[in-house]
Amino acid sequence: MRTITPENDGIVIKNSRGFDELSLVDRPKNLGKIRTPSSFNSLSALDTVWFDDKLINPSDAYTFELLERSDVNISLDGLTGQAYLYLFRGEGSIGSPILTSDNPGYSAESLHAVLDPGSYTVRIYSPLGGLVLLDPPYPPISDDMSTDYNLSMNFNTATYTPPKISIRVGDGGVDDSGSNPGSFKIYLRRTGTPLPDIPTDVRFNISGTAQAGIDYEPIGKAGINGVRFVSIPRTQTEIEVPVKPIRNPGVQGDKTVVVSIEGSYVSMDNSETTASLTIKDTEVPKPKITIAASDPIADESGRNYGIFTVNRTGEVNLPLSVSFEVSGSAKLVGDYDIAEITSDKITSEGIVFTTTIPQGRLSAVIPIIPTSDTVAESDETVVLKLVSSNAYDLGSATQATVTIKDSTLLPGINIKGTDDDERLFGTERNDNIFGAKGNDLIFGLAGKDMIQGNLGDDFIIGGAGNDTVCGGRGSDIVRGGKDDDLLYGDLGNDFVRGDKGNDTLTGVSISSNNFGTGEADILTGGDGDDLFVLGNSATTYYNNTNNAIPGIGDYALIADFVAIEDMIQLQTGSNYLIGSSPAGLPRGVGIFIDNDGLGGLTANDELIGILQNLLPADVGLITSRFSFV
Repeated sequence: MRTITPENDGIVIKNSRGFDELSLVDRPKNLGKIRTPSSFNSLSALDTVWFDDKLINPSDAYTFELLERSDVNISLDGLTGQAYLYLFRGEGSIGSPILTSDNPGYSAESLHAVLDPGSYTVRIYSPLGGLVLLDPPYPPISDDMSTDYNLSMNFNTATYTPPKISIRVGDGGVDDSGSNPGSFKIYLRRTGTPLPDIPTDVRFNISGTAQAGIDYEPIGKAGINGVRFVSIPRTQTEIEVPVKPIRNPGVQGDKTVVVSIEGSYVSMDNSETTASLTIKDTEVPKPKITIAASDPIADESGRNYGIFTVNRTGEVNLPLSVSFEVSGSAKLVGDYDIAEITSDKITSEGIVFTTTIPQGRLSAVIPIIPTSDTVAESDETVVLKLVSSNAYDLGSATQATVTIKDSTLLPGINIKGTDDDERLFGTERNDNIFGAKGNDLIFGLAGKDMIQGNLGDDFIIGGAGNDTVCGGRGSDIVRGGKDDDLLYGDLGNDFVRGDKGNDTLTGVSISSNNFGTGEADILTGGDGDDLFVLGNSATTYYNNTNNAIPGIGDYALIADFVAIEDMIQLQTGSNYLIGSSPAGLPRGVGIFIDNDGLGGLTANDELIGILQNLLPADVGLITSRFSFV
């Protein structure tokens, strides 16, 4: 047995209480640079004292540097007390040991490892049996705290196949919400020899547009020169490395994390040395709203409307309400009105107006309709300015101007379009307007007008006056505007709306033998007492005349039937049934021709109309609202 003295690594400061403190300086004996084969035999006690968190452990340490990959055997014998063998990576006992002997021995201990090139430290501990010195007086040092030993180390060239390291994306579904972290998987593959006896450190570089510590938590452990690493335990062949995004407010955009295996120390599968994850940005950018005067000139005679167009960017899967204010030298109501000429909804609350850009569209139109008068005056302006909202951001163009030109009224005229897509405007008189070919936009304005869209998918609005409007061939939008109008969708799948006044709405062509076969028209009365025409004295509309086919592909959808106001016209020569609309069609009450005369609804009966959103329980209100001709 030997007495521990303050030599080599340990420096002991004594006073009347025994030991006050022991130094934390780690100065192991350096065995130098080692090439295989090589050995050190019968290394004896160095009389060192090691201090760790006030727990006194007598210990000795030896450091060495391997110049090549080596198979290392470490033996400890000649013990006179308990002892552990610890093997650390690097010079000194920094961090956790990579190998330890299983139990403290009284006679011999040993370690075996295959080690990469680099520095290592062997430390021999003589335990104190759990004696922890927390408070004075401290017990004196005794021989029971030490042991004699002989240490031998043999170094031979390693004969195993180096591992192959590869990396792949483990979980690529990662976003910056924090609820969907991702991961990389790093794989170790070896052929011909077993796994190494120590953990395999895998070093890697990180690149990409995402920044560690800002967009995601740092990956792995910090190494030198910016290289990071993870350790694959000696019992595993792979490790999953998590990528944990950091939530950042605002729109950041998608960002990438690219991990590349650093290959100076392993034999890699070159096809899998780099993997990339994309951190998806879950913030949806607000739409950006701008406005333009797409038709900046309005004519007081009514020959031309001024048009503002509100545009948005971004997603169109939802409708978007946009607020605006109007100003300028022209007076609202007195000099002009703001009208709906499309399905865009315009409302007002005080001086703030709202237009809605419909779902699926990037823009909405705000028409300025001048009011005609006999007073000679200078040109006037309408200024429209967008109002900010939490639902959108304003773009650079937030204001636009339409000028209303003063003009002399013209008599009623005949207007004929061309084969192009064009805008045709009537006057305040009784005009005849013919659209010809093309997808036309036709405004009758004031007066009792006769308007024919003819060919193409046309948009027609009669305006003020008792107008007769016919869409012609094509899928047309036909609107009456003010007063009592006669409206015809004609051939094609048409949308017919009466707007204000007591209107008569017919979806089919009455000048051909088709009478709605193969058509599905939408009829909307709007305000007033409206008549929906599903037949005349000669025939029933939307009847394919084939009793074997129920005709669910041709019918009139009456979208806003009001039983206390509106009427439905039917042909006298047929019998009709009322029941629920067929499955797959808009919900409501169906009107059927009783083809088989059985008096009950069967598969042979022909659908000709649907009163949308009404229920069979409402039949009592409906039956008195039929007119037969």
